[in-house]
Amino acid sequence: MKESLFKLRFVLTALDRKIIFIATIVVFVIVSAAFLGVTSLTKEAFFKTEKEKANIILNTAVPLLEMDFLLGIETQIDDLLKALKKNKDVKAVELYKNGTLYKIVGAIPQNDNVWKIERVLIAPNTHRKIGKIVLYYKSTNYHNLYRNYLLWIGFIFFLLFLALLFIAWYIKNLVKPFRILAGKIKNYTPPKVIDLTDIPHNSKEIEAIVIALDNMQKKIAKYSQEINKWNAILEKRVEEKTKQLKKQYYTDALTNLPNRLALVEKIEKKYIHTLVVLNIDDFKQINDYFGHLVGDKILVVFSNYLKTFVQESTELFRLTGDEFAFAIQKRLSKKELEKFIQELYKKVESFIFSYKESDILIRVTIGAANEKENILEKADIALKYAKAKRKHYMIYNKQLEMEKAYKENLEWVRRIAKAIEEDRIIPYFQPIAWAKDAKIKGYEALMRMEEDGEVITPYHFIQVAKRSRFYPALTKILFHKCCKYFQNKECSFSFNLSIEDIENEETVQFLEKTMDSFSLGNRIVFEITETEGIANYDIVTSFIQKMKKRGAKFSLDDFGSGYSNFEYLAKLDIDYIKIDGSLIKNILQDKNSLIVVETIIDYAKKRGILTVAEFVSSQEIYEKVKEIGIDLVQGYYIAKPASDATC
Repeated sequence: MKESLFKLRFVLTALDRKIIFIATIVVFVIVSAAFLGVTSLTKEAFFKTEKEKANIILNTAVPLLEMDFLLGIETQIDDLLKALKKNKDVKAVELYKNGTLYKIVGAIPQNDNVWKIERVLIAPNTHRKIGKIVLYYKSTNYHNLYRNYLLWIGFIFFLLFLALLFIAWYIKNLVKPFRILAGKIKNYTPPKVIDLTDIPHNSKEIEAIVIALDNMQKKIAKYSQEINKWNAILEKRVEEKTKQLKKQYYTDALTNLPNRLALVEKIEKKYIHTLVVLNIDDFKQINDYFGHLVGDKILVVFSNYLKTFVQESTELFRLTGDEFAFAIQKRLSKKELEKFIQELYKKVESFIFSYKESDILIRVTIGAANEKENILEKADIALKYAKAKRKHYMIYNKQLEMEKAYKENLEWVRRIAKAIEEDRIIPYFQPIAWAKDAKIKGYEALMRMEEDGEVITPYHFIQVAKRSRFYPALTKILFHKCCKYFQNKECSFSFNLSIEDIENEETVQFLEKTMDSFSLGNRIVFEITETEGIANYDIVTSFIQKMKKRGAKFSLDDFGSGYSNFEYLAKLDIDYIKIDGSLIKNILQDKNSLIVVETIIDYAKKRGILTVAEFVSSQEIYEKVKEIGIDLVQGYYIAKPASDATC
């Protein structure tokens, strides 16, 4: 409303000037247009009138001159020319015969106040030109008439100017109340009330405007008071809400501990000089087995238990789902830090959470740092290093090259992402042949990454990919390219799947959709990597059943290593057993390896499962595995992996 009053003030202040200016422009345009039009017409009329007089004089004399000129009566010619000269408006007359001056009467004027009017003389009853007469006719009358006309017009303009001054004076007095009102509005600030009683009411309209403005300003004052009141209430509520949101922003909702953002802020402000990060081992399995509600309850109870270790200058944070941190304001020595960690680890190991009839033990891994720069990053590096080395805890130390490994992993993540973006993930194919005659039965699809003309094996990047979000994408890209490659070929191909792939519902749906679109179900063998261990048989069994309905077969890869046991074979509907290469490559010189391989072959034959020997790298190994009854062979002796498959 205040803004509206300011706008009104501006309008009222400029109103009289606008009216006068517009009226002046309108009058000027109308009068100028009328003046130019009338002047032009009048000037032309004056000019035609005077010219017509001169033509009348000539029209009277020309016929007589033509006759006298033809008969050669010079006396009459002279008299006629003198008679023309006697006209007060004729200054001189010239008569030409055959282009030569014949006679002249009067002095030819040397100024611009004459009109030179010519007329050709024609012999009577013929069209023969016999001469020319030139009449110098005075234009003074025309100029006098036009000058008098302009004086009259100027007088009219003067009267109009006086009328315009009167109108301006009248308008200025008419809008005088508005100017007074504008001056009062100039410094108006709600809820102040302006006194409008001294404004002259020289018309009903002005009186109505003043009354309306007076009512409006009173309402503004009332609303202003209410708005100020509500603003105070809102400011208080905003302040309370800001504090609440800030608390939520920096506080973990489950445990009510300060979160990672709160820790980062304190680190940036140089409040933290020693950091101990604690991660619960295998917490995902606790969530999967007991459920997330139990998992959340464990975290709450465990966080309260950790609070008992908080001492002076120490604060507890929850960083992620299963990760906590002790932030210490002073920089502990290595000895002091080790003592703190050992006491913490010992107490945590004794923590037991009881749920119904189950006692859940909590195991942790600890990473710590007391560096001056990037303390959180370095504590995380130490934690990852401790997990990788299966140690209970690790304090960051540059000599351990933890940071180098961490940066190398980040670099591989970047390279994987770029390879996916630039479509440089490609399949290679290694033949699988029948042992009896070395005839190729199919191919195993292997993942490769192209980079700067080099072909990189998964050994360098697959574990990094599994720890990042790119692993499912790699599986999908490779499977789609393999299906597209083999859709017009007759041989089958094997495709490696990890337990992570099978447990990923989105990946499974992609495999199903791709198999259906290429109609390759009966030519695909899925190889399950056995060394990773199978924790959930129900998921794996369900996956095998889905794919077998589409015609796919299954192979248990790397059997005989890692978590190997015959329980997998008893529970899963497997078509092939791929015996681990570590057994096959030692089969000639290691009797124990031979016994294990023969045991696997014997069991497989009784179950009707085909066996595949990996790492068949020489003719001697090939002959040996063929001798003991292996069904299929794969290795450098048969062929190395290549970008093409010959079917």
